[in-house]
Amino acid sequence: MENAPASLHSLDVKSRDMRGQKYVLQVAPEDCTGCNLCVEVCPAKDRQNPQIKAINMMSRLSMWKKRK
Repeated sequence: MENAPASLHSLDVKSRDMRGQKYVLQVAPEDCTGCNLCVEVCPAKDRQNPQIKAINMMSRLSMWKKRK
């Protein structure tokens, strides 16, 4: 992860066996149908703002522009 771009969001693994490791969750934008089901069923929420979850819907176009 040391060579990953700063825009890549990752989280620490909480397992004792994998301390110091990070992980990334991503749905392939090309495969997304926009149904929002993954966001609705996601159990991980921000403690300060429960409206923010571990996965959130974003515009494909805005994400592709950020990558370039």
